[in-house]
Amino acid sequence: PPFPDCGELLVMAEMVEESSAEVEVFASGEVGPFGFDVIGSEDPEALISWLRDNNYRVEPPMEPLINVYVEEGFAFVAMRLLDGETSESIQPIEITYPGTKPMIPLRLTAVAANDNMPIFTWVFANQQAVPENYAHMEIATEEITFFSFGGNNYQGLLMRRADALGGRAFITEFAGPSSSINFQNPYLVEKSQEHAYLTRLTTSISPDEMTVDPVFALEQRPDVSNRRDASNLTGLYDCERNSGVNIR
Repeated sequence: PPFPDCGELLVMAEMVEESSAEVEVFASGEVGPFGFDVIGSEDPEALISWLRDNNYRVEPPMEPLINVYVEEGFAFVAMRLLDGETSESIQPIEITYPGTKPMIPLRLTAVAANDNMPIFTWVFANQQAVPENYAHMEIATEEITFFSFGGNNYQGLLMRRADALGGRAFITEFAGPSSSINFQNPYLVEKSQEHAYLTRLTTSISPDEMTVDPVFALEQRPDVSNRRDASNLTGLYDCERNSGVNIR
């Protein structure tokens, strides 16, 4: 006999149920001003559909990046502001997960990044954090030019050096005991008490360079001061360099 309309509705309901089963929800809840879901799937299309069905915004440029993370077996943390909250409500979020090395999931950031965007990374641990799959840049104090009207070209040097390495490079701007930094933020005070060593790294990177997630190894290395002493050097000012004065 002809298939009844009620049977067609039943088949559709079963298909929806089967599709939703392709996405596993590991956790859901609220934290501060945010609602969140922790989800995973072996099917990127099912995961994207689930996000959109649950009122998360997924822009087309994000889809191929989501596909890559799905293929690599990553789980996803989806967050949005709760009803009644505004952008002024946004607060830092701590995400804890099992792992063997610190890593920044940078690739998906490319969809909302600007050219030469600064990335600041603070690693609280028991040893110094060193980029493992990115280059480790250095800028000697003698390379810095000080301007007669104030300031210097340090950020410009960092940007050009990172660009020369395809954006895949970090410079260590501090590495030493956490207790040597006088933190004011309560969260950072807590972290400095939990972990004896702090490394602060930075880079400058553009969206088209965000093709690899940086991973950091923990190693025993000499401390790096967050202060540079140029008080005994001459020849670093722009007027000196322009007139050919040697650095000494």
